[in-house]
Amino acid sequence: MTLRGKAFSVVAFFLTTFAFFGATQPLSVSFPDRPSPSPTCLLKGARKGTCVPLSQCRDKHKMEKVCGFSDGEAVVCCQRRKGANPSNIVTVPSITDAQICGWLDNPNRVQPDRAILPFNPAPLNAYPWMAILGFSGSNSDLSRWYCGGSIINDRWVLTAGHCITQAERNPEVVRLGEDTIDPTVDDGGHTDYGVKRVVVHPQYKEIPRYHDLALIELDREIGFRHDVRRICLPWNGPDGEEKIVPNLEGEILRAAGWGVNEEFVQNTVSSQLSHAKLEVFPSSRCDASYSTLWDYGEKYPQGITTDLFICAGNRTGGVDTCQGDSGGPLMYQDRLGMSWLVGVVSHGLRCALKEFPGLYVPLTNPYYLRWIKEVAWGQ
Repeated sequence: MTLRGKAFSVVAFFLTTFAFFGATQPLSVSFPDRPSPSPTCLLKGARKGTCVPLSQCRDKHKMEKVCGFSDGEAVVCCQRRKGANPSNIVTVPSITDAQICGWLDNPNRVQPDRAILPFNPAPLNAYPWMAILGFSGSNSDLSRWYCGGSIINDRWVLTAGHCITQAERNPEVVRLGEDTIDPTVDDGGHTDYGVKRVVVHPQYKEIPRYHDLALIELDREIGFRHDVRRICLPWNGPDGEEKIVPNLEGEILRAAGWGVNEEFVQNTVSSQLSHAKLEVFPSSRCDASYSTLWDYGEKYPQGITTDLFICAGNRTGGVDTCQGDSGGPLMYQDRLGMSWLVGVVSHGLRCALKEFPGLYVPLTNPYYLRWIKEVAWGQ
């Protein structure tokens, strides 16, 4: 295929997250200097820790030792996570006065029964971080729209690399706040943004098919509202604590997009945003299936592994992303109803085949998060 339509309480964590990202202030993103490393310290029993502000420590033993004070706040010795590997930690970017990410007014109403294939329209404003990429042209021309994307901050949209390299030219328009790309249907009003810059992942090539990511900088700051919001990325916390997103194998995730609802149609997209529930399979399942293809060695010389792809689909087939869904989100919803962008629709073999689940770029891989943070936040 080318363009695939493919020791801390929960309540306390939510309040901390809500305070960190902000909830009532208009969005603005700051670009502070990179902070200096925090000094190390020792807790009882010679346990190693790091001196951090009290508000950034989620260790239940955080009041065991006070390192000092900074701007009126206690700096405490925070226990390091067992087995933590610094190379696998990408902390949340420094964001001030930002709208909370990944939040829906009523997350329980967003329950896809089956999927994009077969057609399963999403409720109005179900995924306010959705973006659709297109070229300049008439509103009545559906063919000018061709890929999806996700809002990650007030200037940047994340999409698939092949949405840039395999298109006839760079996208010229990014539409936000849309559910139905049909000029005869009024779904509350959308906003079109121009494209200032496109950055394709430096290691992306059409062959082999790894690192299929691109970032799009919009021509102006996004005006956030109830139907235009940003989605969370699976960062580590500000002091390096564990991600909220679990090991995804066996989890049921969601995908959304304007991809076609059946194969072998002439349209690049459908007019209505659809959504899907997809199960995450072991990467070995996809590797076993795709290794039967004649061009497997050329397309996947390093195999299909967890750090390179999320393998997701339906056990009986018939449910999948498809042409036109490329670049769109693969989402994990936590117990609080917050949505996390854990994957980007990349490609597969045709659509909805039981033996060939779809392949998604795993944003749980710190290598990709580090690149996104550097480009889109300058940190």
